[in-house]
Amino acid sequence: MTTRKDGRPETAEDCIERAREGDKGAFRELVERHQGYAFALALRLLGDEAEAEDIVQETFIRIWKNMYAFDVERKFTTWMYTITTNLARDRLRSRRRSRERFAVTGDEAL
Repeated sequence: MTTRKDGRPETAEDCIERAREGDKGAFRELVERHQGYAFALALRLLGDEAEAEDIVQETFIRIWKNMYAFDVERKFTTWMYTITTNLARDRLRSRRRSRERFAVTGDEAL
């Protein structure tokens, strides 16, 4: 965890502000602070560790690419939660479509 010039620990808001300006170190700090929460959420929704890891990686890629769009009046965790949830739901829908596409009906099995 980094500290401010006055010696106090840097807040998430400080990291967000610096990340919005393109500071990769500040973004790394955000990832380190929040990836556990994002992983727990994705795992709870998907039930698969590998897929949860993929979703967390995609979440933070999207956050980095869209930092300029983040509304600083809102909580970062709410934004991250929304992105993670939406990506996990998309993955679940994709799984469902794949199963339906490859499902063998009783007549086709004969």
